[in-house]
Order: sequence, then structure tokens, then C-alpha cells
Amino acid sequence: MINKLAAYRGTTCDVDLEQYVIRRINGEKTAEVERANEALREMIEAVVGMLRLLTWHDFETLVGLVFSVSGWRRQGDVGGPQKTIDIEMTLPTTDERAFVQVKSSTDQAELDKYVGQFETLSYHRMFYVYHSSKKPLAEPDDDTVTVVGPHKLTEMVVEAGLVSWLIRKASQTISGWHQRARQFWSTSRRRPCMPAR
Repeated sequence: MINKLAAYRGTTCDVDLEQYVIRRINGEKTAEVERANEALREMIEAVVGMLRLLTWHDFETLVGLVFSVSGWRRQGDVGGPQKTIDIEMTLPTTDERAFVQVKSSTDQAELDKYVGQFETLSYHRMFYVYHSSKKPLAEPDDDTVTVVGPHKLTEMVVEAGLVSWLIRKASQTISGWHQRARQFWSTSRRRPCMPAR
């Protein structure tokens, strides 16, 4: 701001330069920055909730998009017949090969099983991405394995600029549930109930 005002010699802005400099020296945040940080915290909490509304396919697609925005290139299809690998990727700048295992719900035993399988495969890295678990998962000792839980994934979604995509997909999922429920209730009213035996 000091540089900004110095560039405009004829400015008549009413800036309390002394207070501004003191705030900068003390590392104090402005009210605008505090409001933005609070809005970001609220968005992150909302995104965590929306992750859990996605279908398994949309969740895998989102994870693939997050990694592609950060430079990874998908080499294989998402999901499919391979049980250990949901997404196969390479990082062109380093020629690293990695795979991503995507889980909606998981636990420590399942993570440990996949880490054991990773050690038998010819990949440089493994990413284990999930959005729900009864207990937080412990990071393996192996630094080539990265566990991405709901809060870390949420930060990645926000940083990648995919919040609008997520909102659209979560809305479609809810709308789809609503339509299927309506269809179920409208068809079940027409059929006579069969007595239980």
C-alpha cells in the first residue's frame, strides 16, 4: 500500500499510513483478510460434507481431476477391473509413476492391506484417498505412500478450483436421489400390498 500511494503523487486518499505500517510490522491481519479466512474455513467445512454426497464414480472422477490439476497425468481408466489401482498416473516432470486408491469409506486395516500390495508393484508412489473413516488413519512409515483424508482432500479441491464442479455434482446426486424416491413412492402406491406370510 505504501508503494501504491507513492506511485500516485497527486492522490488525495485518506490513509492512516502510521497505523498501516504498525499493523504490517506487528503482523496483524486486516478485517478483510480475517473475513476471507473465515469464509474459507466455512467453505472447507461445506466441501467436506459435499464429498460424502458424491457417488463413488463422481468421487473417483473428482480425485482424478485434483491430481491432474497438480500436474499428474492419468494413464489408465478410473476404476475398472484392477482391484488395487483406481487411477494410474505419471508426473511428466520427474517421470514418477504412481497409483491412487480411492475409498469412500475405509479403516486402518484396509489401508495397511493396500500399502502391503503397493510394495509388490512397480510404482514410485501411492496415494490413498478417502472421505470417511470412523477413526483417522495413521500415515505409514513409508514416505512414498501419501494418505489424503477428507480435510486434506478438501484443501486440494479448493486450491484446484473445483468447488463449483463439486457443488454441481453433489446437487445432481441429491436431485437423482429425490427423483428415484419419487418414482419409488409413486409406483408403490399403485401396487396392492401383499400380506406378509
